[in-house]
Amino acid sequence: MSAEVRKPLQLTILDPKRSLNAPNALAKPLIPHLVKKGTLPISAQGIASSSSMPGPSNHSSASSSHLASNEIPLHSILESLSRKRTIESLPEPARQQDPKKRKARSCKKCGKEDCKGRREVKSCLNLCQDCKKHACKGRDSKRPSKKCWENEENA
Repeated sequence: MSAEVRKPLQLTILDPKRSLNAPNALAKPLIPHLVKKGTLPISAQGIASSSSMPGPSNHSSASSSHLASNEIPLHSILESLSRKRTIESLPEPARQQDPKKRKARSCKKCGKEDCKGRREVKSCLNLCQDCKKHACKGRDSKRPSKKCWENEENA
């Protein structure tokens, strides 16, 4: 873009009168939300499920001792409801799946799971699974499908 074109464009963009021509951002003035009554009543089912929910409790005995025996702290009710909604929103398979177990670590030199070299290659006393040498460092642990001689590190 040449200076002849850029100069008038820049003056137009930076002109303070330009904002006067722009329409107002809000057509209506903002009206704050007003709560005319208290919170919605909590069902007895939601209260009963809060005591049966597994997991750690964040309540301290000192904070609950000043409450009457029939009162339940609001934060515990809200916490139980949020847990319930979260569980209900999860798809069915995600609710019942156990976490995947990690693959057993194996030696990158000999490939055996019971080898001492599964932590450090220098501890391995076996032959390399690829080149059958004791002095080899073995495969690259980040690329286990490549043979030991294909690694740039060992070449």
